[in-house]
Amino acid sequence: MNDYKEDYEKELEREGREAKAKKNMSPKTKRILNILIVLSFLLFAFFIIYTKYVPMKIEIIVVSIAVALTLLAINLEFKWLKIVTTIVLLIFSSILYYGQSTIEHLTKESKNATHSMSLIVLKDSELQSMEDAVSKKFGSYEEMDRELWDKFTSNYAEKLGLMKNLNIYENPRSRANALYDGDIDVMLLDEARRELLKIRYPKFDEETRVLDKIEIEKEVEIKEANRVDVKKEPFIVYISGIDSAGEIQEYARTDVNMLAVVNPKNSKILLISIPRDTYIPIPAFGGYEDKITHSGLEGVEASMDALSDYFGYDINYYAKFNFTSVINIIDIIGEVDVYSHYTFTSKDGYTYYEGMNTLNGKEALSFVRERYNVPGGDYTRGIHQMELVKGTINSLLKPNNILRLGNVVEEVSKNLETNMTTNEVSNILSSQLDLGNEIEINQAQLQGEGATGNYSYLMPGQDIYVMFPYDESRDEIIEQIEEIMNDN
Repeated sequence: MNDYKEDYEKELEREGREAKAKKNMSPKTKRILNILIVLSFLLFAFFIIYTKYVPMKIEIIVVSIAVALTLLAINLEFKWLKIVTTIVLLIFSSILYYGQSTIEHLTKESKNATHSMSLIVLKDSELQSMEDAVSKKFGSYEEMDRELWDKFTSNYAEKLGLMKNLNIYENPRSRANALYDGDIDVMLLDEARRELLKIRYPKFDEETRVLDKIEIEKEVEIKEANRVDVKKEPFIVYISGIDSAGEIQEYARTDVNMLAVVNPKNSKILLISIPRDTYIPIPAFGGYEDKITHSGLEGVEASMDALSDYFGYDINYYAKFNFTSVINIIDIIGEVDVYSHYTFTSKDGYTYYEGMNTLNGKEALSFVRERYNVPGGDYTRGIHQMELVKGTINSLLKPNNILRLGNVVEEVSKNLETNMTTNEVSNILSSQLDLGNEIEINQAQLQGEGATGNYSYLMPGQDIYVMFPYDESRDEIIEQIEEIMNDN
């Protein structure tokens, strides 16, 4: 009897609280809150339709839950439920908008290439400013891009009269010789070619200084990508990495050269590493052979064309990134598990052990940069670069990292340039989330034999190290590409 009385009293108490809650909410307050719920739901519905990276079956589930929650909040008299529903719908709307906007920013194709142009003098030169250099001798070279030269002279020549004492040399090397020999006082340098000069003059940075420097943007013609339906058809992405900070549009040698052959139907990816010293014909150099890393000085399309001709497959897209993004991306994830093929200590002092290693951003960057303290040198570096890509993809797909994808995309967008459209990136994400398959990542590396000699088109007369790729290695990779492309 007592138990029944206690239950009855509790029920009365509960009903009293509910009645009090209903009484405290005036009809006007209820009407305002219901309007806010409806507006929040409409905003949420708009963004779930606007975003293209959420798979249809997930959209249906999420929208069904949102509809049920909205109707429940409108029909019940609880003020707290109405407020919470409004807040939840607004939060999820913000997340959807943020995700889509970062993808759009990521795929915003650059129409300009940034060139850093410097005026170089010897370290002990008496010249301290451009005004001091008005009557001095300047040196440029014949192959200097005419558009760059015109933009440079528009900044300096009109006010300082530099054209009066300009000497034109056959190539960058002969112009540098003239500076060292005292035939000119100032040389114009496209900073993208500094590293090439340092092969001939290893102490160039110590023996010279920058008198002045300007950033010049040159409009570039971007060839239309060979687009496919990335949700259904296989495609190839050229991954180009530049070991430098600064604007991603900068022309520079490519330190990472990879092809990602992707089959979206069965979630298979083949990563192909091409060593930076690989010696192949470069269409942008008139078909003359040179190292693939040098092709980056003519832009990402020059590298794509060279690799497309070499392997006999169209390369659909490119993704060009700076190494500066590696540290931040992995630090956002927290850490990444990467397989090392050797035990070694990098020049930065980090020790890695054969097998799996858990790395933070700085450790990962040092891992993929190292080529001097590992057996195989650049070969091993290429393998480790692929291992990092594989480890990063696997880490991103872990359930605890899904909510961090927005921050990752935002960080990537600062240091990456791609010719993929917003729809294509969204469709790739959507199809993989929809399939729910574990991504199978395989690796291949172009093999060859190294040699040193006068081989470079860009650096005539200089002995450089190159890698002559083996025909059988290329043939094996082509077979692997065919297998991925035709595996339905």
